[in-house]
Amino acid sequence: MRLHFVVRSDAGIADVQVHDADTGVIRRFLGNGAKELARDFEVVNDRQHYLTLEVTDTAGKRALSWYLVVYSYKAGFFRCGDNLNTLCGSGFVFHPDRNQMIPLDPVWENGMDYSLVGYDSGSYLCPMPTTNPPDTIQTDHGVYPDWNKEGMVGKILDVTLGSSNIQIATQRMTKVSQNFDTETRLHPVLRQPDARPGAAGLLPAHAYPLRPGGA
Repeated sequence: MRLHFVVRSDAGIADVQVHDADTGVIRRFLGNGAKELARDFEVVNDRQHYLTLEVTDTAGKRALSWYLVVYSYKAGFFRCGDNLNTLCGSGFVFHPDRNQMIPLDPVWENGMDYSLVGYDSGSYLCPMPTTNPPDTIQTDHGVYPDWNKEGMVGKILDVTLGSSNIQIATQRMTKVSQNFDTETRLHPVLRQPDARPGAAGLLPAHAYPLRPGGA
């Protein structure tokens, strides 16, 4: 994707830097004291990029532009409107709110042709193979960690590339976190605080079952 900028300063332009919110400075243009500097440059149109111009003149004064969002939906990584699951062109669907492991197989491109139309779902409602790696181990004393005792494995997901045909992601699991289903705290998807003191109201849009040990 080709981008263009024009900057001006009576003191003369020293340099212009293009910042990416994730990777830092991706372009730098020297002004050599020119009072006006115009340049074209190209960036890759893939995942989300938040770009900002930083202009410095010969007097040391700086100016920052408003950010520009550059992205391709097919290569982006987005959350669903309910902020629960991923729902985009990344080729797979999974639910971080349920502490789910990232799936190892993409959804079928033509799966919607065999699915129930009009049903709210993150993936196609048709039989297809699924592969989810385990997040527990079997020991001589049982499964560890036990969701009913120690809690759940906390997961940090870092998506390097979430395109429609290639997915590169890292999921780090180094800590055990407190289970979100307890006798006094219900699943966040199932319930939310009601307007009345001491009451709990159901979220009508979702009705997911509680995990073992939940109230």
